Amino acid sequence: MAGRHGPDHPGRAITAFLLAATLAALCVGQPPRTPACSLARGELTVDDLPAGSSVLDCSAVGRVVTHDGAGLAVPEPGTTVSVDSLTADGSAHGFTLKVAPDGTVSYTYEATHPGAGHGGAAHAGAGPTGVAQPKSPHAKSPHAKSPHAETPHAETPHAETPHAETPHAGTAHARAGRTEAARAQAAPAEAGAAGMPHAGAARTEAVHAGAPRTGGGRGGRADAPAPCADDAYVTAGRKAYGPYEWFLGDGHWPGGISRAGARRAFEEAVATITASRNDCGLEDRVAAKARYVSTTSSEADIDRETRCMRPDGLSVWDAGDLGPESVATTCSWSRPAPGGGPEELLEADVRFNTHDHAFTDDPSGACTQAYDLRSVATHEAGHVFGLAHSGAGHENLTMFASSFACSTSARTLGKGDVLGLRSLYWASPDTNAMPSGVRS
Repeated sequence: MAGRHGPDHPGRAITAFLLAATLAALCVGQPPRTPACSLARGELTVDDLPAGSSVLDCSAVGRVVTHDGAGLAVPEPGTTVSVDSLTADGSAHGFTLKVAPDGTVSYTYEATHPGAGHGGAAHAGAGPTGVAQPKSPHAKSPHAKSPHAETPHAETPHAETPHAETPHAGTAHARAGRTEAARAQAAPAEAGAAGMPHAGAARTEAVHAGAPRTGGGRGGRADAPAPCADDAYVTAGRKAYGPYEWFLGDGHWPGGISRAGARRAFEEAVATITASRNDCGLEDRVAAKARYVSTTSSEADIDRETRCMRPDGLSVWDAGDLGPESVATTCSWSRPAPGGGPEELLEADVRFNTHDHAFTDDPSGACTQAYDLRSVATHEAGHVFGLAHSGAGHENLTMFASSFACSTSARTLGKGDVLGLRSLYWASPDTNAMPSGVRS
């Protein structure tokens, strides 16, 4: 027996050696596989799911992530969602979570965004300050459907003034209250920046309670630029490439108005955005579109703690309970546009906080704490169509973070609000022509 097996032993050793060498050669150059992460039960923080981690490896889709008092449900790969919850004193607590098509997470924190500048230069260039980028980003083609072709769109601001200006946080402005006289004043030159809004961000914005504006007429801030003299704006990196189709919830409505009254108020607010209505003498150069569909038993995908939950595909405006500091909240979801540029809006829900705040559709001299429904709705409609908060120092613009109790001033747009919309939805007087550099 020994004589029979002895001669075969070297052959088996050589075979084993060759097999090991072959396997080693096949593995050369392959990075080690990152083990799946393990998440704790319950709510997560941004530290539990840090930038660069994978929602697929961590099984994080649908989990709620919180940061500085704000929260949202982690979306599917290739989707962006954001939540902003500003307090009464104007401090920012918002953040954005973007999930790349490969599942990689990145964050943007509103508190670290630069202040709004002339012509919206706050979001010029490659992206906003404060983006927590993934450690190993992977470029993959988005699996988004093509945007609607019927709506002309643009990614550059008004071309009549090609110069761009640098953001000017803290720069002194000429100060004037937001009054009827200020609205009627001759509008300064329609200057805008050529900077592109950052792509890949959908934002959720909350309007918060604050002290009534000081100033005459419809309310205003005497220490901020007049609305027709303030060209500041900030965009959120998304837009509605086709008509924004929205539904009305079937619950109770702010200010005790009827469902028909709520529809009229909201349609008026949306039309203010799509037609860029203003008292500054600025022509409508905005090609955004919207269409009211019907009432629905579905609710806005926003919970009572002002968190964006998983979207259901319907853009719903309703009323209910939110965090006590929020007067109204918009949650928006978007995905990369096939042609690049601002992301494509998928859904935008709006909720008014009737649990903690009073609303009126007709503020009178006796009004003390009620919020003008149409002013708040116009602000929220601005978020739906891709405008972000204008920031401190720009209190007289519609997109400032508070609509102020009893004030109707936000029912029409300021100069910066209009320029922001133009930067996203440029419409030339010649329907077949667009400014240089604008992509159709």
